[in-house]
Parts: sequence; C-alpha cells; structure tokens
Amino acid sequence: DMKVDPPPDLAVEAVVSHPVNDAIEVYRRLGVPEVWVCDGRKLRIMVLQADQSYARVSTSVSLPMLTADVLVNWVQYQHDADDVTWGLAVRHWVATELAPRHNAGNDEPKPA
Repeated sequence: DMKVDPPPDLAVEAVVSHPVNDAIEVYRRLGVPEVWVCDGRKLRIMVLQADQSYARVSTSVSLPMLTADVLVNWVQYQHDADDVTWGLAVRHWVATELAPRHNAGNDEPKPA
C-alpha cells in the first residue's frame, strides 16, 4: 500500500545478473524519484521525470553534493581494501569534506 509505505527517495541498483532496464521499470512503477545505477565501472544518476521516464543527470537530487563521478570513485576505491578500511575512508571523507561543505551551504563536489 503506497499510502502506508511510500517509495524511497533514492534507490541504488548494482547491475550484476539482470538487465538494468528491468530494474529501472520496477523503480518507475513504484515512483522512486531517483535511482543510482552502477555496473562497477560507471555510475548513472537517473531522475524520474513528469512523463514517468528517467533522465540521466550529473548531480544527485537527493544528495546534491554528490556527482556520478565522485560516487563511482568510491565504488572503485582500492579494490584490495577490506570493508572496514573502505568504510573508515568513506566516513573520513564525509566528515572532512562533505559535512563542512554542506554546512557552509556549498554543495559543489570535489573529485575523490
């Protein structure tokens, strides 16, 4: 029931074993306003339009301080790093770069 459980503001789709168009269609039917689609090499930020199609954009609507380029850099970050090392690096980046910039009202992302 969409009145009780509305769709999320953002969905992240990791394309591994199924066609991306099938997943996008599910999100479209649910009315998810923003979808990040990643295949491990590139990341696309897709925003639902008034005509119910998704359009590719360069900057997240939900998190305007993030671009597809910045996000894919974190997806590809040191493939040999373990989960804890990766998680600590992301937390450090958020605390030292994103949070201060967001608090100052400057959401322009810097490349990672």
